[in-house]
Amino acid sequence: MRAEDQAMQTQHDEIISEMSAIYKANMKFIGYSVPECDETYARELILKAMQEALVAVEKESL
Repeated sequence: MRAEDQAMQTQHDEIISEMSAIYKANMKFIGYSVPECDETYARELILKAMQEALVAVEKESL
């Protein structure tokens, strides 16, 4: 196992936790901003934006 793999093992759960927190914060924000919020649609929009952000980060890192 490479050193990067070992370091990633400790970071993996933290990354998932941070992504979950971002998702939950955005769901809460939309829920407050849009009283008649369709949670299913909001979920789709947030996850799409998060996927687009991940693609942008990936491109930046090249």
